[in-house]
Formats: sequence, C-alpha cells, structure tokens
Amino acid sequence: MTQRPQDDQPPPLPSQNGAGGIPEVIPTYQPPAVVGHGGVARQSQDRIDTYFGQVDRVGRFPLAQETRINAGMSTVRLDLREVIVPGETVEIRLAVWMSNVRLVVPPGTEVALQVNASMGDARLEVDAKAQGTPPTGTRVVISGWSTMSDIRVRAFALGTKPRAGWRWTRPK
Repeated sequence: MTQRPQDDQPPPLPSQNGAGGIPEVIPTYQPPAVVGHGGVARQSQDRIDTYFGQVDRVGRFPLAQETRINAGMSTVRLDLREVIVPGETVEIRLAVWMSNVRLVVPPGTEVALQVNASMGDARLEVDAKAQGTPPTGTRVVISGWSTMSDIRVRAFALGTKPRAGWRWTRPK
C-alpha cells in the first residue's frame, strides 16, 4: 500500500467562516456600570435570592439600577437612605411568597408601589416628622407580586429614632 502525502498532514483547522468545525466560544457579556446622577456608578442589575432565610442591607452598600428580590418564607430588609442619590430612579422587582419585605427610603422620595398582593399587604408609611419634606426628585419603583406576604415601605430621615419593628435600620 502506498502512502499518500495528505495522510502525513495534520487534520485541517476549524473553518473561520462557520462552514463546520468547532464553534467559537464567546465569554459572558457583562454590561458596563450605569453612571447615575452625581457620578455614582451603578450596576444595571442585582439579584437577591433567599429561601428560609434573612437578608439585611443597611448603611452603604452597592445598589443596582434594578434589583430583583426572590424570596420564599424569608425576610428581606433594605435601608436605601445612605445609598440612593437625589434625582435618580431605582427599580425593585419582587417575587415573594410567605415573606416580609421592609424598605426604608429617605424623606422626599417618590415611591411607586405597584405590587399585586394576594392574601397579604403592601403599604407605604411616611414618618410624621418627614411629612413636610420637599421632593428630592428621587424615585423608587417597586413592582411585582407577593403571596401571603407583607411589603412595607417607610420614609424617615437618618438620625431619626425608628419605632419598634424598624430598629434594624441602625448601623451596628
């Protein structure tokens, strides 16, 4: 048997034009951070997943432009007073079941509470001392659904003594 010259050759490399071969692997795309009002860099999205647990975010923490909260039989507490910048809009999307969600916003923040609550409660409370605060242009949009859950948004100033049930807002 005579050996042909092409049998000594290594196999051809995959084609660059997509006509066969191994497909090109493209790394996962990370969108750039969104620069908000006042030069604060914000990631476009964040996610909080908790089941049978508790998540507390108090003080200064990185807040995304849109935060998705998925919770089952849990407690999620976010204090946005030190992280939100006047004039910006932040979205919080909820998908919660048998959970408690507590959000604290600075006085003068416009809150759009658009939650479909089934067998639960979704309410906005403004502290009496913060009633006359002029609008800051800040907007927090809370949307999504909750089943057998309690959603509470409260506006009160830093340095105000929180009432019972809201004392977790104090920095440790």
